Amino acid sequence: MLTRKERRCLPRRKRRGLCAEFMMKKTVVLVVPLLLILALAIVGCGKSAGGGGDTYPTPDVTMGQTDFTHHALTISAGTTVNFMTETSGSTHILCIGENGACQSGAQGPSELTAANGMQIDPGQTKPVKFDTPGTYKIACTIHPNMNMTITVQ
Repeated sequence: MLTRKERRCLPRRKRRGLCAEFMMKKTVVLVVPLLLILALAIVGCGKSAGGGGDTYPTPDVTMGQTDFTHHALTISAGTTVNFMTETSGSTHILCIGENGACQSGAQGPSELTAANGMQIDPGQTKPVKFDTPGTYKIACTIHPNMNMTITVQ
């Protein structure tokens, strides 16, 4: 419902004065919240969902068809990380290494330093406990571009 002042301005929109002031206030009331929403959307989009190197405190690592959902994870010593493959995902063989190659003589959890690595089939979850502080580079031997880093503090 329009106020008396607003009704008076409607037929005279092109005039300056009270009508222009009313229209300016109305515009500000509509535009400012939209600008705030846009700013929040832009800030929220700054994070990479695909894991472009962001660090997440969660001890779960989900894997899709050919990549980790995030590429960096920081945890405390003694934390168990759950490596999970989506049911629609593919088989992965994980080890400590880079670019599809396991690092020989690597130090770390036995599951990831075994000769054949750790195989995870679609729909499976495999826990790995990280007891020793350090930086561990994890690779998939089937998907050479599938790499992540786990930092244990």
